[in-house]
Amino acid sequence: MSSQTTSDGTMPSPHVEVSRKGSVIKVRFTSSTIGQREVPGISSTIIAEIDKLGQRLSRLVLDMTEVEFLSSLGLGMIIDARNRAHSQEAVTELINASTQLMELFQLVKVKSLFTFPGSPHSQ
Repeated sequence: MSSQTTSDGTMPSPHVEVSRKGSVIKVRFTSSTIGQREVPGISSTIIAEIDKLGQRLSRLVLDMTEVEFLSSLGLGMIIDARNRAHSQEAVTELINASTQLMELFQLVKVKSLFTFPGSPHSQ
């Protein structure tokens, strides 16, 4: 990850890796836990990337491979990222989410906000 700052002047979070290809932003969470300590930096990093692309953003991909625990703050951050992407008319995809995370999204009734490409849990 580069040493550039985010839109709010902070350093990018060490808990995510962000890549851009054309109009697609891919966020790979590198921490097994997304909680109170991780959320502020992750959120700033994601928001900065969405703001950079603006209306050119077509898809936000959130790679959940490493995530084992997602607090309510983490869930709120993911929903906020989705809402920001949606305000730019972009789709948000969750990929590689564990069964437990899929059950959480179903339980709190936010699963319909996301797409789950290639996931057997998308139904």
